[in-house]
Amino acid sequence: MASVRSGDIIQVTIGGTEFDPKGDTGCDVFPGGKNNEAAANGNGTVHVTQKKILGGFDNLALSIDDTVDGLKTLQDIADSGEPVAVSMTLPSGVTYQGSLVLIGEVKKSTADGVATISARGEKFEQV
Repeated sequence: MASVRSGDIIQVTIGGTEFDPKGDTGCDVFPGGKNNEAAANGNGTVHVTQKKILGGFDNLALSIDDTVDGLKTLQDIADSGEPVAVSMTLPSGVTYQGSLVLIGEVKKSTADGVATISARGEKFEQV
């Protein structure tokens, strides 16, 4: 039996405000955890270094509604420098949630009315 594995993001809420995810786009989602790096020791055994990586997402395209000051809302959230509640529902119906900080510049393209944002936090988990 086939199941939905990809497609348009259904819903995005950031800091209590619902934003419209742009259709025909996706983003990179990562739950957080650990990253392993491996190198050879002089005797040929493996030396593993494990580092903590943050959860979050990259390149989430949001259709910005100027009538409700969507861009200013995103900038205010970024300016706070504090983690806010974020949830994202995927086409499969799976939802990811976490307390994330917006990273990078907040800006909107006037050509298509889209702001592309990224965020990081301790975890961005499937609920």
